[in-house]
Amino acid sequence: MQKRPLGEWYELKRRYNGTVCMGKWTLWFRSGNYLDFKGSRNLQHRHSYYEVCLVLGGTGTFTHGDQIHSLETGDLFIADPGVIHEIISSRQDSLKIQFLSFNFEKDEQKQTDEDETVQDRCIGEFLKNHDQLIHDCSDLEHIFRSLKVISLEDNPVKRHIRNETMTKTLIMEIILYSINEIEERHKDASADSRLQAALIYMEDNAFRKLSVGEVSAHAAISARTLRRLMHGYCGMTVIQKCFRIRMEAAARHLLANPDQTVSEVSYQFGFENPSDFCRGFKKTMLLSPGKFRENEGTLFS
Repeated sequence: MQKRPLGEWYELKRRYNGTVCMGKWTLWFRSGNYLDFKGSRNLQHRHSYYEVCLVLGGTGTFTHGDQIHSLETGDLFIADPGVIHEIISSRQDSLKIQFLSFNFEKDEQKQTDEDETVQDRCIGEFLKNHDQLIHDCSDLEHIFRSLKVISLEDNPVKRHIRNETMTKTLIMEIILYSINEIEERHKDASADSRLQAALIYMEDNAFRKLSVGEVSAHAAISARTLRRLMHGYCGMTVIQKCFRIRMEAAARHLLANPDQTVSEVSYQFGFENPSDFCRGFKKTMLLSPGKFRENEGTLFS
């Protein structure tokens, strides 16, 4: 059987808006569509609801406030209400996503805290605290695909009921992924606070080049153990993590200090040669420092 192009699996025939009750919460949602960015981006924007996107293919960058996240297949990323954000595709490996919009409103009169269900508590935890980026969420793809199948249903009653049921399931799965991510990170942090000390040291010394030995010595951890934990926790080497933190700090500094030249910023962040800084910055941030500043933090003009 010939495979269909990826987009045909996810494009919705009919998008759906709905409002349903989930315990003490009222859930508003709108089904989102499949998007192939074709090497482009959307403009910086914000909205009054949560927007959750699953990366189906390609690579890119998600900026959320002052945070910059790299994206790859299987990543789930979340834009919060009121926060300026932007999705930016790699030009060479076009980003493909499926998205969903939703928000919750608490019904204060419906239940007391003593009547809270597990579902209520999970939703409350998500609204209080969640990560903007969660890795390894490819399992959610089949639920997004189900929404495409539902959108083809001609019977409006069946389509309505199935949309509500499947969307509620998808949103709860997203919340559970988020809660599990935070729990795993807290478990890692409590199991080895030395890794957290290493990350803090990197942030505090983002203005200069660091060695594995220096970071491991400060965190009272062997270089070998630090490398293992860093790869498991961050998915990259110690040197890669140091450099990314350094470039992200430089990017924020460029935007916050428009009167400084790129050369001055490069020296401030420990580069003897501004051209080395520009090459490293472009490799990490996908634009030269000057163009990044000119575009006010967006990657394409």
